[in-house]
Amino acid sequence: MTAEESPLTHVPTDNWSYPLPRYPLINTKHTTLLATLNCRSLNATWKQGELVAEADKLNLAAIGIQEHRIQCSEPVKYLDLGGGWKFIHSSADTAGNGGVGLLLNPRVCSALDSVIPITQRILKFTFSTKCSKSWPKLVILVCYSPTSASAQEDVNSFYASLQHETDEAGQHAFLTILGD
Repeated sequence: MTAEESPLTHVPTDNWSYPLPRYPLINTKHTTLLATLNCRSLNATWKQGELVAEADKLNLAAIGIQEHRIQCSEPVKYLDLGGGWKFIHSSADTAGNGGVGLLLNPRVCSALDSVIPITQRILKFTFSTKCSKSWPKLVILVCYSPTSASAQEDVNSFYASLQHETDEAGQHAFLTILGD
């Protein structure tokens, strides 16, 4: 599925609370720390809590998560992990493998503009970087690369999709790729 075929998924406003005012993700007053983690599984609630506690302790803004193995029926699932932390993810495959997502701290949640599922292995997040509309957006691509044992067609398709999204971000956006 390409970005043109993917429905733009905005953060739901009915169950997603933003601190007011809306905070920009990148500015001169705060350091924005991003990380990536292949967690191998995030099904258990205690693992989610442990991840949030460590991210909070390290003062991380967001963590790109690969191989969470959580299955869902929606193209994009929004989970509240407590304390204002949110986990936005795609589903693992039918065998319970894979899945990508982004864990966001409370301040970063308010800067989220949109989430677009590109493929089962790539999610695209767009954030406001300043309170002014003239500043470029931050685009985060969270991806889970195929292994060396994967079929060459799958590998080529993944990298073609990733290259397309990288090119589509444009020259006037901050682009970050979080993955393994």
